[in-house]
Amino acid sequence: MALQDSELEDAIHGLDLYACRQYLKQLQVEKSLRQEKLERLEEKLKITNQELSSRQVEADKRKLEFFAEQEINRRRSDRRLKPDVLSLHGDPHDDMAQVHEQRGASARNFIERELQTEMSKQQRIERTKFGFKEYEGARLMVFKPGEDIEEERSLRDTVLVTYAVPHAETRKNLTYRIARDTSIKSLKDDACAYWGLSEVEFVLKTVSNAKPCDTMKVVDAFRKGEEAHFVLVQKAPKNISLLDKEYMDIIPKTGRRGQQLRQQLQEKSATTSALSGSDGPLAEQMVLLPGLYQFMTQRDKDVKQHLQRTKLRSLCVYLVLAILSASNVYLLRPPGEGFYCTKGILELLAGDVHSKPMADIRDTEDVWQWLDTTLVAEVLTDNSTLRQSNYLVGYLQVLEQQVAAPTAMHCRGIEEPDNSLSCVHLKFEETSVSRQEDPLLKNYFQHKLGQEGRSSTKPWEHHEARFGTSGAAPKAGSFERAHASGHRLEYELQHSPLSEVREAFLQDMTFLRSKGWLSSQTRALHVSFVAYNAPHLTWIWNRFTFEFSAFGTIHATPHIQLYRPRVFDYGMETSLAFTDISRFVLMFYIFFQVFWDFRYMQRKSGVCWKHLFTTQALIDTTIVVVLLVVLSLRVSYLGNDSTVGYAMSHFSTFQDAGRMAEYYSLHTTLDTVLFALCIYRFFYFLRVNRQVFILWATIHRAFQIASRLVLLLALPVLVGFVLCHMAVTGASLESGRNVGATFARTLILFFGDNATVQAYDPNRFYELAYNVGLWYIGRLVIANTWTAMLMQEYQKMRVAAGCDPKHYRWKEFDWIDWTLAWPLKKLYLRLRPSIKPATRFHDDDSLD
Repeated sequence: MALQDSELEDAIHGLDLYACRQYLKQLQVEKSLRQEKLERLEEKLKITNQELSSRQVEADKRKLEFFAEQEINRRRSDRRLKPDVLSLHGDPHDDMAQVHEQRGASARNFIERELQTEMSKQQRIERTKFGFKEYEGARLMVFKPGEDIEEERSLRDTVLVTYAVPHAETRKNLTYRIARDTSIKSLKDDACAYWGLSEVEFVLKTVSNAKPCDTMKVVDAFRKGEEAHFVLVQKAPKNISLLDKEYMDIIPKTGRRGQQLRQQLQEKSATTSALSGSDGPLAEQMVLLPGLYQFMTQRDKDVKQHLQRTKLRSLCVYLVLAILSASNVYLLRPPGEGFYCTKGILELLAGDVHSKPMADIRDTEDVWQWLDTTLVAEVLTDNSTLRQSNYLVGYLQVLEQQVAAPTAMHCRGIEEPDNSLSCVHLKFEETSVSRQEDPLLKNYFQHKLGQEGRSSTKPWEHHEARFGTSGAAPKAGSFERAHASGHRLEYELQHSPLSEVREAFLQDMTFLRSKGWLSSQTRALHVSFVAYNAPHLTWIWNRFTFEFSAFGTIHATPHIQLYRPRVFDYGMETSLAFTDISRFVLMFYIFFQVFWDFRYMQRKSGVCWKHLFTTQALIDTTIVVVLLVVLSLRVSYLGNDSTVGYAMSHFSTFQDAGRMAEYYSLHTTLDTVLFALCIYRFFYFLRVNRQVFILWATIHRAFQIASRLVLLLALPVLVGFVLCHMAVTGASLESGRNVGATFARTLILFFGDNATVQAYDPNRFYELAYNVGLWYIGRLVIANTWTAMLMQEYQKMRVAAGCDPKHYRWKEFDWIDWTLAWPLKKLYLRLRPSIKPATRFHDDDSLD
């Protein structure tokens, strides 16, 4: 004990004053908790003693009744032996009862005579001359087993009880003789009765300050070699005073009296806090601080419940689905294919090889120059760089989109009495499109249709499209992205000789340029054609858009997409069929996985529909839906016609390949989405590893907390910054032209993109203020808050699900139970009967 005191003293000397104070407060809290627990146990003991006393009184009563009945029966038996005497209650003897009694007496006499006869036959013991019986020594000896002899040697039959008088140094001793079955309760009651004390207020403790249970035997209360010595001590007095917090909870909530009491209590608490320098015990102070009490009282919860739902088959199924989806993406989009095909066309048609690059086109003259030089040199010229590497299929289309003529009705904010001012529409849409025929174009083209490579399409008429197409996103919002109607000029790209087509195209462009075809009513000019690249087995949809804004500026945008009209050609039909069939079969396992999750939720909470709102159910449902959409697109739309038939359809008329290119890109993108979802589920089942589970649960719980902050704080702040960005930079930067572009730029600024920040003018104060506010909210508040949440949740999960890594290491039984199916597992356990499952004292999936 002295060694322990010296070690404790050295440990205390190693702490500073604040640490010692905190350590003492912690000890006080532990002492109060132990005291409260002891008081609760004493209350239970008092109730038990009261119940026992009532049962003892009842037993004494029953005992007296039993003795009375015995006395009555004895008197009745004496009366039967005397027929002339009445019974105790004055009833006469029954004749039949007397007969039975006489028969019983005769039977007893017979048995006694037989016993005496048998005893007389035994060997008689000789007597001495003085008349005493003389026995042999062996007959007088009692033989006992060795275990009983050892037990009697170590048996305690005497115990010393010392009464420690409360609030005094006086001690009184008393020795008690005990039996084997003497309990601590009976010894305490006798000692308290001897000294006139209450058995409820006193307890027996050993010299080592250990309190034995009342039901324990006295002989079992001491260790081997320990002194049989008890100390009768008084219990600690109960705390009958209320805490300030408890008193605050029971006072009236309303009324003048309640307000007065609450004010007095607050003043008293403030005075006590100022005098003592603290606000109460350490436990109460920690409860008042958010999260501190939970953090300081966290323990290892032995989280293993999720292992019951983590199966090896699920892990393998989602991994195989992810691998098959990745292989499909590799087959449909080989590495480098899209880059080289797109890069080559962009350099030739959108670069500065023949004329001004498209990025620098700003007026109508630049557009006409691009049509006369760049387009003609690459598309309508034999042995050009573009034609040497690609086969141009079908027709070249030049589509112009015009709005109606300017009128005074479209002028807003300007009032003219004579209506001399006219304005044009801003956007090309159904209500503003120009559907009038152009007589100049009709006179020029009506005798040239179908000649020199021209198609039979009438360019002086407005042509409506049956469906939308793909194209470049509008910058100024002057035309719709998916609109394909307008005035069309189409030229055959396989006409021989091609020089006739080139001359006809140049003549048409010269005429249109002289007549002012591109006017203030023009909102867009689209140049489209389809190419086929044989080395890469890829079809290329090309669309070059010139957007004419209402302010007179032009924005040129190229849009190039790669696609294949039939995915089951080009030597990959076997691989695609295998991956699609395999994924379709594995899709049924996901249905079983959802069914198993529903059953687990039913057993756990009794309500299975709650599983529909979990992330895992939504992910599984999304996987099934996306897989069905991909398979339906691939089989119905991208597999209904042969590649040769699709190519032949381009020779009769112009075919807009934008819709097919969009579907091809969509179903390839959905394969990547399917891969990401399967990888998510794969890592979800990989939580069987302790490190993965801790990281997964940390991010999951941090996202749960962050989602509340996003809805209540971050989302309104982000919307405010987006609107502020549109107001500050909408007139000077292209990114502020609409809400979508502004939202994307604001998110980029949150991550600190230097190129985006450099676009601002530092001489304008409001832009500087916007940048500073965005940096403060994004970096100092949002980033640091997210980092703090991750650190907090990681610490909690590390303690709750892995404080001792050795406790979570798998044994042989765990690996067999997880990897083998039940027939193989049963066979293995028969071959290895020595392995046993690990003991799990607590299964809690609250962190799942």
